Amino acid sequence: MLTLKHVLVLDNFQYFLPKCPALEWLEILMCSQLHNLHVSEPLLRLEFLRVQGCAINKIELHAPKLTTFEYRGCFKVIIALHKCLKLKTASIASHIEDNLEYVFTGLPNGLPHVERLHVKVFVRTQIPGFTQLPLKFINLRHLIMRITFGSAKRFGKNAVLQLAYLLEAAPLLVDLHLDVSYYAICTFILFVVLNTL
Repeated sequence: MLTLKHVLVLDNFQYFLPKCPALEWLEILMCSQLHNLHVSEPLLRLEFLRVQGCAINKIELHAPKLTTFEYRGCFKVIIALHKCLKLKTASIASHIEDNLEYVFTGLPNGLPHVERLHVKVFVRTQIPGFTQLPLKFINLRHLIMRITFGSAKRFGKNAVLQLAYLLEAAPLLVDLHLDVSYYAICTFILFVVLNTL
């Protein structure tokens, strides 16, 4: 296990990780100088990866045993874990940016094998119309999504119905738990369970 917290991590970090062949659990927390987590060699035993509070632009690695990935930070990051075939559970959170569209356009490509996804996002402006065809979450079965809107006054009464787009983006979804709240104004919870025939 390795946890790095408030550590100065430089670009040569990619050469350090392959020298830890027994590494199964990696946490990188509040390392503001780490801009890319790119490892060219496979991390053969890595099963858990958490990246939180880093000024990171890209997360790309090949870990054949990786089953769980957690990310908390800016949604401008490129997540490229498509080579991690056993990655089944992911948690993505950003209370910084206003980019719900990223959930539908960036995540399916970077996490194609995920079956359980937990997303937390903060939205300050009107939800876009989602006119582009999405990439698909082809394996996603269970989704928990928590969305906080910055101001109820900016949204029409039916804005939340646009989230039905989730059903297009994840055609094999079995369970959907959607929590939607308006910051400091009103809160409601919508719980939907979808059963496939």
